[in-house]
Parts: sequence; C-alpha cells; structure tokens
Amino acid sequence: MKEMKITINNIEVLIKIYKRSKKNIILKLRGNILELSIPKKSPYKLAENILKNKEEWLKERILKEKVTSNKNEIYFLGKRYFLEKNENIKDIYFEKDKIIFEEKLQIKTCFLEKIKNIINDKLEIFSKKIEVKYEKVRIKYMKSAWGICYSNKNLSFNSLLFTMPMEIIEYVIIHELCHLKHLNHSKEFWALVEEHCPNYKETRIRLKELSRQLDMVNIIRILDDN
Repeated sequence: MKEMKITINNIEVLIKIYKRSKKNIILKLRGNILELSIPKKSPYKLAENILKNKEEWLKERILKEKVTSNKNEIYFLGKRYFLEKNENIKDIYFEKDKIIFEEKLQIKTCFLEKIKNIINDKLEIFSKKIEVKYEKVRIKYMKSAWGICYSNKNLSFNSLLFTMPMEIIEYVIIHELCHLKHLNHSKEFWALVEEHCPNYKETRIRLKELSRQLDMVNIIRILDDN
C-alpha cells in the first residue's frame, strides 16, 4: 500500500493506494480519505493518471463531503443553504442562500410541512394521470427507503425528501404510484414509469448519487441539535 497527500479545495486529502488481485479499479471517498484500488500488476503511475483524470470529480465530491459534515449548512429542495441563528426573530426567513432562524425546531417544522404539502399535491396530480387510487399516506423518516407502496395500497414517503430537487421528488412519487398497478419491477412497471417520467433513468442515478452524498443521519442531527 502506498500513501500520498494532495490538497483539493483547500482541504488536505490522504490518498491510500492499494494493489488488489481484482482487475477493476475502485475509488472510495470517506471524509478526507480517498482509497484507490488498482490491479496488482499495475504500476503506481496508473494511480497517478487516474487521480489526474478524476480531478474534477474529486473536487465536487470533496466539496459535498464538506457540506454534509458542516452543521451550519443544509439542503432544501436540492439547494444548499447556510444556517444563521438570530435570537431576535420569531420565525424563519429564506434569504438567497441563507436560512435565518431562532431555533432549529422552526426549520424542521417548516421543512416537514412543506414536503408534506408537496407530496400530497403531487400525489393528487400524478394519481389522476396514472389512473390509480391509493389509500393512506404516511410521511416519516425512513433509514433505507425513499418511498414504499404496500399491497393494501397504502403509501409511505421519506420525510427527508425535502433535501431533494423537485424532479427527484416527482420521480419517487411516480415510482410508488406505478406500483399500484405493478407491485414489482417488471418491464411493464418500468414502461409505466417512463411514460410519466421520461428521464427516469437519469433521475434514478441522480437520486442514488445524492443519497450517498447527503448524509441523512447527519441531517437529522443538524435539525435536532439546538
């Protein structure tokens, strides 16, 4: 194993280069530590070339790692906001890229109310388009799912969808509504999803990327920490 240090966005990153028996190349970023695995017989020069080619990707990921670990920043509908506490106000205010608040509970209450209204409005719109009917809807924090459709036609959505851009929220809602017709991931199911969300493949990939980048446990901690 070989180690080296580089500086990206004024952050020192420790690079750990491993030679493995596997032929594929693996990049893993954890905080400010990047693990790079290359084939066993490859020269270390290959790792240097990979890092050079991935420079822009690293800059973006390092910046997002920094954002999700910062207790003074949060995402709302896909946009990053800085949190600014002001004990002289009684409500919360959105000011360009800032959220000014008195207590964190105000932010949490506001975000949950907004995502609840968005989900309910979108459900009404897309259920008519897809021609399906659902029963009860629950909006709650879930560790491992953004949405769930049950066989009894009840739906659950992750309250942390408030972090996501609107197109991703719409995709999750369409996805679960389509399960009311196909409670599986068959070709017919995906065809129905595509009918109502033509760019679902790209949106699905983006959702997976953001799910990795936005530390949901950390978001909960930010909002619960006064």
